[in-house]
Amino acid sequence: MPLDEALSRVVIDFSGRPGLEMHVPFKSGMIGTFDSQLAYEFFQGFANHAFVTLHIDNLRGDNAHHQAETVFKAFARGAAHGAGNRPAVGRRDSVDQGLAVAAGAPWMDFSPFWVFCPARMHVGSS
Repeated sequence: MPLDEALSRVVIDFSGRPGLEMHVPFKSGMIGTFDSQLAYEFFQGFANHAFVTLHIDNLRGDNAHHQAETVFKAFARGAAHGAGNRPAVGRRDSVDQGLAVAAGAPWMDFSPFWVFCPARMHVGSS
């Protein structure tokens, strides 16, 4: 999920086994009044109670706010996608960006494994 200079990837495995691997080197300990360490606590709690495995990586970013925003947006889109809230194939709006592509198809079904990676895609002709 891109946002200006920041880029994050979230991979969610709806396996029934809780786990979290989070590699987000926040550039600041505080984002306004939000303690950036609480992001880890949120995702750890989610993984434990939803019985999912999460891999969260911030691939680049110089602004802690942008880092956090890309992580949470990638997580939200990946979770919605994995829960079945997928947009129709062929849509060419911002919903199509970021989901992994196989053989030109915007949705990769690893049931129950859903990948959300930071790649812009365009479906159909330009």
